[in-house]
Amino acid sequence: MIGDFLKPPTDNLYKFLAISGLILQLIFLLFIPWNLYRLIRASTEAESTAEILKIDSAEERRKTEEYNSERDRWYSEREVVDNKIAALQSQLDNTSRLPRSERTAIVAELKQAKAERDERVRKAKDLYNTANAAYIDALKKRAELSARLRLERLEARVGIAITIFLFLLCIVGLAITIRGFDLWFYRVQLLQDTILKRQAATLESTSQYEAPPEAI
Repeated sequence: MIGDFLKPPTDNLYKFLAISGLILQLIFLLFIPWNLYRLIRASTEAESTAEILKIDSAEERRKTEEYNSERDRWYSEREVVDNKIAALQSQLDNTSRLPRSERTAIVAELKQAKAERDERVRKAKDLYNTANAAYIDALKKRAELSARLRLERLEARVGIAITIFLFLLCIVGLAITIRGFDLWFYRVQLLQDTILKRQAATLESTSQYEAPPEAI
């Protein structure tokens, strides 16, 4: 019985056309909600990725401004230290007749100033290396997020195209169903009903002229 139910109506082309269009509509209508879910999900993920990319870009700008400010401050402080070292070195070179104690104090101060300059140079290099590594990591993350954003937007566009295509197929299926039922009714079912009515009328008229049965 189930096999007969699943068997396609190949006895009539119009019936087959109508039922095939109906089945197509059901399949496409069931597929549309799933595709809409994928479309909404892809759009939401694209918006989330774009927001993350925007936040990362703002953080990168903040770190860049912080690094530039620290660099400018270091350059200004280095200039002061360099001037101090130059003054101490000049004082040390031009005052050979200074007492030994004063000369020793100038040498100690000069040594301290050079050590301070070297420490600032080391910190500046560390700051540069840290900022450069952070900048490279930010570029890599931005490239990754940009690629993911493009992929998610492409998926959303494909989802829109598939949804439109499915709606068009549903319309085509509906047109096939209507056409099939229309042909089935006017070219088959209506003629069959007419033939049955004529056969019934013929049988009825024939039965009226038949002789009644003889009594026993």
